[in-house]
This record gives sequence, C-alpha cells and structure tokens, in this order.
Amino acid sequence: MAGVQALRPSDQLQIGGYQLLGRLGEGGMGTVYLAQSPDGSQVALKVIRDHLLDRGEFRERFRGEVARAKTVPPFCTAEVIEADPDHDPPYLVAEYVDGPTLADIVKESGPLSGAALQSLGIGVATALTAIHGAGIIHRDLKPGNVLLPRGGVKVIDFGLARDSDTPTGITQADQVMGTVPYIAPERLSGGLKAVNAKADVFAWGAVMCYAATGHTPFAGDTPATTAIRILTEAPNLTGVSGPLRDVVAQALSKDPAERPAARELLDLLMSVGSTRKVPQDVMIPAQAAYEATADDETTVSTRVPVRKPRRRVRTLGIVLAAVIALVAAGIFAYGVWPNARSLAGDPTASPSVQTSPPTPLNIPDNFQLVLDDPLTKSDNWIQRTEKELDARCFYDARGFVTEVTGPVYRCQGPSGNNYRDFAVSVTVTLVAEGTCAGIWFRYNGSVGDALQICQDGAYFVRHEKDANGDWSNPTRLAMAFDEPLAVGQSARFTILAVGDTFTFGRDGFVLDHRDETTYPKGRINIGVLQRDPADQPTQYSAAFSHIQIWAPIDPSGRATS
Repeated sequence: MAGVQALRPSDQLQIGGYQLLGRLGEGGMGTVYLAQSPDGSQVALKVIRDHLLDRGEFRERFRGEVARAKTVPPFCTAEVIEADPDHDPPYLVAEYVDGPTLADIVKESGPLSGAALQSLGIGVATALTAIHGAGIIHRDLKPGNVLLPRGGVKVIDFGLARDSDTPTGITQADQVMGTVPYIAPERLSGGLKAVNAKADVFAWGAVMCYAATGHTPFAGDTPATTAIRILTEAPNLTGVSGPLRDVVAQALSKDPAERPAARELLDLLMSVGSTRKVPQDVMIPAQAAYEATADDETTVSTRVPVRKPRRRVRTLGIVLAAVIALVAAGIFAYGVWPNARSLAGDPTASPSVQTSPPTPLNIPDNFQLVLDDPLTKSDNWIQRTEKELDARCFYDARGFVTEVTGPVYRCQGPSGNNYRDFAVSVTVTLVAEGTCAGIWFRYNGSVGDALQICQDGAYFVRHEKDANGDWSNPTRLAMAFDEPLAVGQSARFTILAVGDTFTFGRDGFVLDHRDETTYPKGRINIGVLQRDPADQPTQYSAAFSHIQIWAPIDPSGRATS
C-alpha cells in the first residue's frame, strides 16, 4: 500500500490482538501503525515509543490523550475503538475514516460557494458546538483538519486539544502549537491562560475564508508576517460575499468577546441560510446532529460538498484516511500528511508521502511571554561600537544588526536576561555572504551554549575559554536545513530549554533536540558566530528582528528562571 513502510525487525507483529501491517510514521512520542483487527477490518494504531516507556509522564500524557479522545462526540470526529494505557506498550486504536479534507477539495476543485459553502460552515460550526460542549478546546482547526467523508463533516486532529476549564492541558513542548494562519491573536500575543473556546471560532472564520476564496484572511510571505497581520491588520475577505461575509468577519474579531460562541455561530448561520440549489451529483447528505444540553435538544441536518469516489485515487484515499482517523482520535500522526511548511501559509499543497514530516515546535503551557521586542529601537538590546575590533551593534531598517571584521561578536541584551528554562524566538537574516549568525544562551561571559545559523545548516555549539582566556575548540553538532538560507533571506529560529533538553526550531518546526548538563543558567545574546572564518580580514554581518522570550511562571505570576 502506498505510503506505508515495512515493519522493522524490532517491531512487534501483534499488539493487543491487532496484527501490525506496516508503519505509517513516527514522531517524538508515538509510533503509528496500520493494523488489522481480529474481525479483519483495517484500523490505525498508536503506541508510545520504546525509549519513553519507563518515563511515567509519557504514560500519563497518553492516558489523558485517550480520555479526551473518548469525550468528543463520534458524529463529528473519528471514534476511538479501543485503548489500553496500561498495556505494554500502551496503545490506542481509532476507526477507519475514508474521505477528502477541505484542503483536498479546494486544491482539486477550487473554492466553494452558495449552498455548498453555507453547508460547510454549518457542519463545522455544529462540530465545534459539540466539541466545546464536551469541555474541549480544539486549538488547531484548519482545512487539513476538516474531513468530508460520506455521511458528514468531521473535525479531526485533537493533538492540541485541552480541557476548557483548566489553564493547562495535554500540549507539551514536543507537541503541536497550531498552524499560524488559523491561530487567534490572543494565542499569539502571549500566554495560554487567556485562551478560551472563542479561539476555535476565530479559526472557523479563517477556514471559511479559505474555503470561499482559496486564501487565508491574513496570508503573508512567511509565518512571522502572517502572525503580525493577525495581530495588527483587518482580515482580507475579498471573495467572501453575501450574508456569510458578516458572520465570518465577526468570527475574525481580534477581541474574543466580540466573537460569537460556537452555538451562537450555528444560530447565525441557520438564520442566513442559502436558497441556492447545488447539483445533486456533487452532494451527499451529511449527519450533523447537535448534542445539546438537557434543556436544549436542537437537531441540525446539513448537506456538504464531496467528490464522487474515483477508483484511481482509492489507494491514496485508504492511506490518507487511516492517518486522518488516527489524528481524529487525539493522536499526533506522522507519515502521509500535507507538507507542513506549505501549511504554515495557505494550505494549498495536496497530501504527499513523507518519511520524516516536520514536527511543529510548541511553547509549553506554563511558559509566559516575558519580553516581546520588535528590535526597531534601542529599548533592550544595546547599541555599541568597538573600533579596535571593527565591530558594532546598531539599529537600522533591517532590525538590530551585528557587523564584525573577524569571527565572533556578541550583542548584549537587557538586564535580568538570565535564564535556565526559557524559550527564545527571533527572525534572523544573513546580511553578508559567508556569515553565520549566533544566538547564545545560558551564557555567563566565559562559557555557554549557542545556536549557530549558517547558509547551509545550523549547529549546536558549546564552548568555553581555556586557561589563557582564549576560546577553545568548541563542540559543534550539525542540524541540516531542509532548504538553504540564502543571503538576504529571513527565517525565524527558536530555542526551547527545559531542564537538560534543548529543542531547536526553524519557522515553527523542530530542527533537532540536544541534551546538555554543563551550563545551568545564563544570558541570551545575539550576534555573529563564524564556523569557518576567512583567512583574510572579512566583514561578516547578520540582522535580527522581533525577538520574543518566554519563561516559566510560578503560581504567584513570577518568572522562575
């Protein structure tokens, strides 16, 4: 079957009575298998990876994942067939779902309109109403997570979901943060404590804009640009027409209080129903029953657009549906999946087979934004010039720029910038050919770690001064880019330090993980850090913009690092 890898010699052949047929993929926490149940049907099965089985927190996280997946009404998502968190290894089995995503339909047939668009909006709003009614916030609603099988709309992928009545949930540092064009502004502006179910309504508005036009309402050239537009600009709703436009605009309000709740959204959509008929050959009835509270027994029926089944895409549909079913049950799936870098902007890429798909990098729930500096003026990072080194740190239209004729120059940050556990994210531009930028962390003036960013890759660097005060040969571990970073091109790099583990990311996706116990705490600096300095004096230059720092917050609201 296309997209399914052969089992490895170390893989079990059977788990919990399910025969393993092949690998769909794996990620930081779990391995996903295509499996056959005792009755002969195919299912998707996830287990915790072997090296995590002795760590109790992963078993508890898996147990919470299973519990949440079971609370979501099955009419609006894939149903959990069986789960055994106490098995060795723990496993979860999800039903098989066959159907295209909204991203597939727009990619193949173009934007929706009329009653087809109205029906889609009602179906997704109905699913959100049921999900929120179960006390869950989805937090990653997007076209790739809206599935249109025979029989109805299904909102899938609860890997980000958490209880709506608690400030923390199942999302951890190695799980999904979300897809930028669909993230509500309150999530981007710092801290998850202010997030409620209205964030999903914002995502609904972005999904509907995409369905109606083929573009997202705040689309930018990079995820960082998109995020800034979400925070500061009005949505681009060109192409969204009729009464639906007003509902979408309200859902995209920057203030959550101005957005309708999911049930209110459903009521609005029912009141502006379209009378335009859609040809029967592109329509299939959809079940979209709303499971109301005890004093409200509203039931809604919808019709949604789906493609006619085609024999030539049956194999891809089977593989895609298996992974979709797994994601729908609250699993972070790997294997056959849309290209994650393309989904960071408009989700126009069709699903492709990847053996190692990118993993989004998420800031932990207990971290709070402690510094948000656009690096446009001298508020935090210090301008200075050292003529004897032919080096300087200064501000211009590019941001905060470091120039040096030589291999290394650091620019100091604000006072109090001293962390053990933290996350830092900054946009980096290599200004001069051959330059490598540096982001130092846990640095105390003589020893420290750094992320070295060059045109062909990134490096984890650990170095210290020798007895003579000179820098000794550093330990340098490579992290290859999936695409080069050209001179003049910008990319956003993130470092997450939790205990002895560092996670490095580019444009929201994980590059690598490293363990380090040498330096317990220190400052964050930025500048130039050359890998291979030229034999002749050469000026190197890197520019930095929009730096953000997060740190853990204790119950009193104070940073603990």
